[in-house]
Amino acid sequence: MSRNRRVIVAALDGVPFSLLQRLIADGTMPGTAAIVRSGIAMPMVSTVPPVSAVAWSTFITGTSPTEHGIFGFVDIDRDSYAWTFPSFLDNCAEPFWKPLGERGKRCAVLNLPLTYPAASINGILISGFPAVLLEKAVYPPSLTAKLQSMNYQLDVDATSAHHDPGAFGAELLDALEMRVRVFRQLWREESWDLFIACITETDRLHHFFFDAADDERHPYHGLFRTFYEKVDRALSEMFSWCSEDDAFILLSDHGFVRVEREFYINRWLVERGFLRFRSENPESLEELADGTTAFALDPCRIFLHRKGSFSRGVVRSDEEYETLRHDLVEQLSGVEYNGRKIMNRVLTKEAVYPPGPFFHRAADILCVPNDGIDLKASLKPREAFGRSALTGMHKHDDALFFFRGEARAMRNNPNISEIAGFILELFNDG
Repeated sequence: MSRNRRVIVAALDGVPFSLLQRLIADGTMPGTAAIVRSGIAMPMVSTVPPVSAVAWSTFITGTSPTEHGIFGFVDIDRDSYAWTFPSFLDNCAEPFWKPLGERGKRCAVLNLPLTYPAASINGILISGFPAVLLEKAVYPPSLTAKLQSMNYQLDVDATSAHHDPGAFGAELLDALEMRVRVFRQLWREESWDLFIACITETDRLHHFFFDAADDERHPYHGLFRTFYEKVDRALSEMFSWCSEDDAFILLSDHGFVRVEREFYINRWLVERGFLRFRSENPESLEELADGTTAFALDPCRIFLHRKGSFSRGVVRSDEEYETLRHDLVEQLSGVEYNGRKIMNRVLTKEAVYPPGPFFHRAADILCVPNDGIDLKASLKPREAFGRSALTGMHKHDDALFFFRGEARAMRNNPNISEIAGFILELFNDG
């Protein structure tokens, strides 16, 4: 990359490489087709679990969860068993824009998930979901008034999708236009060395309307296509901001696939006698009863109730731990629905994560389901299998990576953890 040239990253939350290929092929995204012809596009591997909190934290640090400390949107207090909710403050690894800022590079990081509350940066940062207060989601704080004047919203209200999907779809379209309008304004106001702009409405669309993507008879098929026509125009505009010397990256944090059935891991654990509660309708894991040997957190993390790791743990010896874990892996691997196994892989934490300072906090077992089986840790279902209003689910592979610019070749099917180093190399080459 030439000296003093820029890196622009267009981030699309939850957009699978395969979907982008289909939308390019059928003419829905002609501008993106032209972009892709200018460089190289490929599928990318996400994290386990493939949720935005983990995947984007891995992207911005170039490290694994055992190094940055973010394992999901929800965690657990090991004394009280109350749910806890990690934030950017809990990310213990350095985001790649920090050393760039120390070198005098101006950075804009806009709407990336799990960057709340906003931290100081040589440039600007607007936190993505789950952000609560705009005043705490913006750095520098002086930018808050401008965003308020532009009617900036941190996220859409997904609860409306359950009772009025049409109105929710319209809200998604409005939010996308608002997001791009803010990106455009902030791009124009200053000179940037690194500009990262994330569209998160794609993920929301997929959760509730993924079944409309390819079904022309679906009542919201037109909405789905209209939405991606707008995404196409947004990407084309962002690409037009680049000079020939600039590097342009398009990526997503994980893939997506249509839901066929949900599998409620904690209900299955109850049915098999691994998990017990003090009440018939527990509200949280704080109601664990004596004798519990395992429980789950979203979306696919199973913890063995080990003495010394949890205040009321009952699994005592290493031998008991390994026997129990082997038994759970074997049983989960054999679970079927309609004659088809639901698990692609059931893994121990040693098989997923490298050693790191937070390895002790990793789940003991992690599940990678087969396509169509959405894993949930909800405590409310009374049966192990069911369905909700969600029609799309996250997928470990089939994330998206595209690059246009001069750089060392990226290996095919990279891991999302490699991208931070790749971007830093772009600046080092300059």
